[in-house]
Amino acid sequence: SDAPALEIYARGESGGWRVGADGFDYSCLGEMKGLLARENFVRLAEALRGRASAATYDDEYARVRHLLAHAWPLSEHTESGGLRRARPGKFNTESVTVLSNDAQFTRYARLRYQLELRRRAVEGGAA
Repeated sequence: SDAPALEIYARGESGGWRVGADGFDYSCLGEMKGLLARENFVRLAEALRGRASAATYDDEYARVRHLLAHAWPLSEHTESGGLRRARPGKFNTESVTVLSNDAQFTRYARLRYQLELRRRAVEGGAA
C-alpha cells in the first residue's frame, strides 16, 4: 500500500525531516483536523504551503518514479508467510514479496534539495 510522505528541508540544515501520513500527530491542525490520516496529510501540506509561500515545492515524484527505477531500483525482499492450512491434513507454505520505494524516494528528495541549493547559489551569484 502506498502511504504519502512529505520530505522537508530547511536552509542551512544538513538533513531533512520526513512526515509520513500514518505516523504523524496532526493535532497541529487544530480545528482543521479530521478523522482520516490521508485527509489530514493533505490539510497539513496545504497549511505548510500557505505559511511557507516562499518555499520551493516538488510534486513530481509520483509522475517520475517509474523512470527513477532504472537508476534507483525499488528494494525488494521476500518474507515467509508461514504455514496455512488448506484443508485437513494439507498445509501450504506462503511467502510475501515486499517492494519498497523508501530508499528511492529518499534519494530523489535529497537530489532535488541539492539541485535547489545549487540553483539558488547560481541565481544568487548572478544577481
